[in-house]
Amino acid sequence: MRSLNIMLICFVQLVVSSQIIIDILKLKNTKNAVFTYCNHEEKLTMQKKLMDNFINGNAIPNGRNLSKFFAKSIPKIGVILNTSCTGWERVISDNKIIYKTPYKVIVSTQNLSETVNIISVLPVEVDSDITVLHEKQRNQYDVYEVFNTGYYTNGSFQVNFIGNVLHNKMSLKIIKRMNMSGVVLKCMNVVTGNIKGETFRHYLEISKEVKTDSINKLKFYTLLKYLRDIYHFRYDLLRTNTWGYPTNGSFNGMVGALQRKEVDIGCSPIFLWPQRAKVIDYTVQTWNSKQCFIFRHPKLVGAFYTLFTGPLSGKVWCTTAATLAVTWTFLGFLLKVKALLLPGDELDSSSGMAFLSVWSAICQQGVAVNRHSTTINIVIINTFLFSLFIYQYYNAIVVSSLLREPPKNIRTLEDLTNSHLRAGLEDYPFNIDFLKRTTNPTALRLYHEKIITPKATNIYNLNEGMRLVKQGDFAFHVDTTTGYHYMRKYFTESEICEAQEVFLFPPMNFVNAVQKGSPYRELITYGFRRMFESGLFTRIKNVWDEARPACVRTPDSSVFNVSMYEASTPFLILAVGMLLAFLALFGEILFYNRTRKNFIEFRH
Repeated sequence: MRSLNIMLICFVQLVVSSQIIIDILKLKNTKNAVFTYCNHEEKLTMQKKLMDNFINGNAIPNGRNLSKFFAKSIPKIGVILNTSCTGWERVISDNKIIYKTPYKVIVSTQNLSETVNIISVLPVEVDSDITVLHEKQRNQYDVYEVFNTGYYTNGSFQVNFIGNVLHNKMSLKIIKRMNMSGVVLKCMNVVTGNIKGETFRHYLEISKEVKTDSINKLKFYTLLKYLRDIYHFRYDLLRTNTWGYPTNGSFNGMVGALQRKEVDIGCSPIFLWPQRAKVIDYTVQTWNSKQCFIFRHPKLVGAFYTLFTGPLSGKVWCTTAATLAVTWTFLGFLLKVKALLLPGDELDSSSGMAFLSVWSAICQQGVAVNRHSTTINIVIINTFLFSLFIYQYYNAIVVSSLLREPPKNIRTLEDLTNSHLRAGLEDYPFNIDFLKRTTNPTALRLYHEKIITPKATNIYNLNEGMRLVKQGDFAFHVDTTTGYHYMRKYFTESEICEAQEVFLFPPMNFVNAVQKGSPYRELITYGFRRMFESGLFTRIKNVWDEARPACVRTPDSSVFNVSMYEASTPFLILAVGMLLAFLALFGEILFYNRTRKNFIEFRH
């Protein structure tokens, strides 16, 4: 009779504890569970309770390795352990996967200190979800959560009381895991250049340029300092010279260090690339990076002679040339007609005289033909009128094109590639890596024709590249935050107004990176989201980001200057004419010598 009473009491306690466990699973929104059991009766009771509450349950005996089961299971699953059964220690120690989120572990025990001591030596982390249900006495339970602020990062094991259960009434509270005191996170920052005259930490903490920020320096490191103040952990700062790109089947730089678990968090933001997502985890997006070609838009787009050929369309040029050719032919014919030859007229009626007359009309010069014939004079007058109108159109457009603001015709990457402008890149690894990996034919042509050429490699630092932009006829691919600061400091107002931008690739989002499966991913994500909601992201961006200098149009005499590039066509025409004259002179000398020799031989 006594043994029957004991069995009845144990059964009632099992039913009560089972209901509490199910309430905790519901609170954690878990619809699937696996549980260990000591005997067949306990197995049936737990399975029935789970089914009655629409929770899929699977029973596995204590002591079994569950790795194969978890590998095939759905991600979110509850793990129920009963410490009164032998072998439960093996289950929790051999199946380390259950320490990771999103597994929900519930440990039912009657000896809290012994259970906590066993769990404390296991590699649980800050993201582990382990709930300990301690039965103090009949129908009274205390509920604890246990975790380690950093098993591998000098953290401490924590046991937090979160509530109790009294007569089937559960009262729980949520305690945020905000105190990471003692935790030291290895944090890697990317510094592409050399640090001179200061320490690495001083370089990160203090900016030499009050209004300048690099991609990896003040803005993001400021966020990390706020994050440190939220969670009270410390950083062990490390540095590298690149963000991380594929080399020999792995990654170098910061991504490679995260992949090899040499550091815990990236102190520099990186671009969101699918290849990196295979070896690291991303937390949240911070800011976007605007990289583009900055250049002073030239007054002329295309060849140097377009200033003089552009005012008239191709059809107008052809029609004008044909009209003048017909006029030349007709005038030459009239000069040879003897009926039109009057007393006092010049006797020269060659085609050359007719050509000189037409050419004089085009150039707005005097008349080369001296004839009194009304027919010839009508032809000459109409030729002058025709040339006058064409000359007015042409001259007005040429002058106005030099005085007015040049149209911004270079708007796309293809326009930039086809222009006469030289191009260069800022000395950042992601610029070169993009051009090596891209399949854009226009970007590849730009890379091979203007940046990496057989004669030169146009990769510069910020100051050298922007100095070439200021000189003109050069496009420099740079981060606009630093590029705008240089423009505001060194460019004149007219140079700022001439500045144009062309994107090599669209603005890309920066994200924070952590180790693959890092236990701090959720904490860091929450911290960044909290800063974003409080407005810190916007404030830091407004403080450190340089806006594009405004174009203020004021009278400036330099606007009316004509550069050598624009005035090169007349000099070229003169040079070609002189060369042709020299060749003609050489030919005439040869012809004269040959003719004179033949004449002398004929006389003898």
